[in-house]
Formats: sequence, C-alpha cells, structure tokens
Amino acid sequence: MPLYDIKKDFSKEARWPYITIGILFLIIMLFGTLFITSSVRSVRLRRANDELTERLANATNSCTELAGQLSDCRGTIEQCRGYCRDIDEISERSIGTARDAIEIIEETRYYVMCLEVELGLIDTDSIYERLDSWLESEQVDFIK
Repeated sequence: MPLYDIKKDFSKEARWPYITIGILFLIIMLFGTLFITSSVRSVRLRRANDELTERLANATNSCTELAGQLSDCRGTIEQCRGYCRDIDEISERSIGTARDAIEIIEETRYYVMCLEVELGLIDTDSIYERLDSWLESEQVDFIK
C-alpha cells in the first residue's frame, strides 16, 4: 500500500478550496508587494519633503536677513544723501573773511567725517582714541 493515497480524480468540490486559497494567496502577495512598494516610496518622498522644507526655511531666513540689510542700506544711503546735501549747501556759501573760510572748511571736514563713519570707512572709537591721545600729548587735564 502506498504511503499517500492520492485520488487521481478530484471533484470540483474538492478542488475549490485549493483554488480559493491559491487566489487569496496571490491577492495577499499582490497587496503585500504594493504595500511594501508604497511604503518605500513614501519614505523616500517624506525624506525629500523634509529636505526641501529645510531648504525653504533656510531660503526664508536668508531673504529675511537680506531684507533687513537692505533696509539698513537704505537708511545709510539716505543719511549719506543728507550729508551730501549739507556739503552742497556749504559749498554754495560765499566767503567774505578768513573766519568764513575756516568755518566752511571745518563744517566740510565734519560732514566728510560723518560720511566716512556712515560708510564704515573709519570707526568712531578710533576717533575718540586719537582725540584722547592728542589731549594727553598736549597735557590737557579736564579733571580739576
């Protein structure tokens, strides 16, 4: 007697559970494959989204900083225009005496120094340091 008794003639009722299990297995495999594929794609898209969000945040911060610098530059430009208008007004004055000439020269020097400070060509601290060292060299003592 054989170890396995296999019926060679399967009836439709006997084959139906095997076919159903096979179809269900294929459907489960299909959905599993789709799930894994979509999960991998989802992870990649999430990673790309995070990277792009970070780049957008960096670009926004850069634009904000540039806007602040632009407003600072506009203030500087307006201040420099004001100093240039003052120098222009000074240059149009007539010189009658030596005192007038000295006043015009001193005012012009003052506005040129203001322009240099505004444009960052000189530091205000260095002006005070030079003035202090000059006063010390002249032995001027203000404290009595």
